[in-house]
Amino acid sequence: MSDRMLIDPERMLPVSEANARGVSKLVSEAAAGFETLVLRGGKPTAFVVGYDRYRHLVESELKRQNTLLALQGVIRKLTALVHEPMALEELLAKYEIDLEGTTE
Repeated sequence: MSDRMLIDPERMLPVSEANARGVSKLVSEAAAGFETLVLRGGKPTAFVVGYDRYRHLVESELKRQNTLLALQGVIRKLTALVHEPMALEELLAKYEIDLEGTTE
């Protein structure tokens, strides 16, 4: 997972501040689209996100995984046709394809 998440610094709270703000307020804010990154010792520990956003993230990840599985199947079939079996990682490296930089 990428560390390039776009998070408003105002929405990054130490555990103590998140606790003082209260779970009910954080949940209401998340439901309204204002996610909060909770920090412990200055490091990300938890992310409070609304259910609709969570569902969208899970569905997007499942779609991405299914697409990659389909691509692996296509690659297997294509490499069999040229009699040069190649793993997905090898093919990506050979053609300098970076999947980490791709977005939906």
